[in-house]
Amino acid sequence: MEDSLVNMLQKLLQQESEDMTDDYSWQEKQLKTELELTRDNLRTKEMEVLAMQKALAVKDEELKTVLGKLDEKERELKQTKEEMLKDGNDLKKLYTLAEERIGGRSIADLAIEKLQLEATQLEGFDLRTRVENDKCFTTVKPKVARLSALTERLVQEAGIIGATD
Repeated sequence: MEDSLVNMLQKLLQQESEDMTDDYSWQEKQLKTELELTRDNLRTKEMEVLAMQKALAVKDEELKTVLGKLDEKERELKQTKEEMLKDGNDLKKLYTLAEERIGGRSIADLAIEKLQLEATQLEGFDLRTRVENDKCFTTVKPKVARLSALTERLVQEAGIIGATD
């Protein structure tokens, strides 16, 4: 019996050992499968990270471009503002000079003065024209009279009667 008990025990141990070996093999296969799946997941994640890094680099370049354009627009705006301030100051100076020049007179007063000046200039022109016309008439009148007398004498000498009557 002892032998049979030992045999039984050996069989039981052997079967247990085989079961354990099978369990161990099965666990090893399961762990290898899990390891392979984990590696695949890591590769996938690594690819996703690389894609995200690339997208981030593109966005970073776009941001740099936009910031560059923004800086340029800010410089243009600052320059325009400075030019506007300078123009405003120049207009103030011109206004001050104009006020000094007109001496407190209104725009209406200046317009009236200008119209009076133009009227005076036109009167002077009209007077010069009349004087020139009078000089011309004075010069031409004796010549016309002499020509008329000469014509009358020629007609009389030619014997054309009644030309003077």
